[in-house]
Amino acid sequence: MLTNQSVSFFVFSFYSAFKESVLNDAWPPQGMPAVYKLLEKINESEKAIVLLICGNPDDRFKKFKSVSFKELPNVTFYISPYRTLNIPGFRGLISNCYHLLVFLKFALKKFTFIYCDREHVIYGGLLSLLKKKVILRLHGVANLNTKPLFKWGVIPRFRLWFFRAPFKKIICSIDGSPGMAFINKRCSIKSSYHLLYNGVDLPSTSEKSPIINFDLNSKPVITSIGRLDKSKGNDLLLKSLAEVKNERWQCVIVGAGEEEQELKELCQKLDIIDRVIFTGSLSRNEVFTLLEKSDIFVSLNKYGNQSNAVLEAMKAGKCILTYEPCLEAGRDLQFIENHELTDSMVLCKRENLTETLSLIIQNQNLISEKSKKMKNYAEKNILSWNERITKELNLIMDDQRIR
Repeated sequence: MLTNQSVSFFVFSFYSAFKESVLNDAWPPQGMPAVYKLLEKINESEKAIVLLICGNPDDRFKKFKSVSFKELPNVTFYISPYRTLNIPGFRGLISNCYHLLVFLKFALKKFTFIYCDREHVIYGGLLSLLKKKVILRLHGVANLNTKPLFKWGVIPRFRLWFFRAPFKKIICSIDGSPGMAFINKRCSIKSSYHLLYNGVDLPSTSEKSPIINFDLNSKPVITSIGRLDKSKGNDLLLKSLAEVKNERWQCVIVGAGEEEQELKELCQKLDIIDRVIFTGSLSRNEVFTLLEKSDIFVSLNKYGNQSNAVLEAMKAGKCILTYEPCLEAGRDLQFIENHELTDSMVLCKRENLTETLSLIIQNQNLISEKSKKMKNYAEKNILSWNERITKELNLIMDDQRIR
């Protein structure tokens, strides 16, 4: 029941970590801190309704229902299940129509603002055309600015058109995907836009550093952090390291995923298994303890070179090796214009990865120089999560248009 108290309305995809959080009645969910930390901040000042939309069938969520968490007494979540009929070729369309009706049932009420993610740009776009205050939130634009989009059929092309709706604000994460290029090409000049890094919280001095239960006895220590799948490029990293195996180095790969066993078998084949450590998933404190012991952080993410893991490495003041920007590959070209940032990193083309790794491994002075520059850059540009979320809320509530 809505009252005269300020109420905001959020629309998000019901992503897997959120589902686990609901099933286990556990807050916060794993992953997507830009979402759950924003809701935590909203909870402090006003009521909020959050519509979670199931984009695929899930037997665990077959009915429309509301849920809440004791940690967020002012936030009510509603789950819109995947509903369709067994009509080949129309299942997705029918479910989208159902979700749209559920959305409109809520969205036509009076809210201080409506906040939707990129997957539901059509819903938000419709409301912005009706002069509602709608914030479009782009948690990166990977896959949205490249040619394959136009092979996806009618609905994706229809969705692409709605990015031109007159949103009050467009807020886009700086994650290495080409946010600025996408906004300039696809979005309305009537919408103001803002690009934001995600936040990073360093462990407090009162938090005891966990003991890493593996030995790092060779230098330099090269670290890669993230979900283990093809898009992260860990196979390319291992193949390149194998070509410089006569040098002293040790590699730590943090994360879990479908590619883990394949990567271990690759290490065996390349005869570097004794120099590569697979840690599985680590806690935040364990990650920062590892970063303290690391010399080089490598990010070969296919879709962006400024992921949360990279931001953590930046905040820790590491020498970071990543790919040069490439629009065709979905990596931000504007990134190259930030000279202070690019001067703090080591950039390479994919075909030069082995050569670049060999250069860094042999040059401790270069590692130290890049680490110092990166620490200085991060101190000025990477905010704590509380500061970062406060900044986003201030942007949302500020009605001034700037473009």
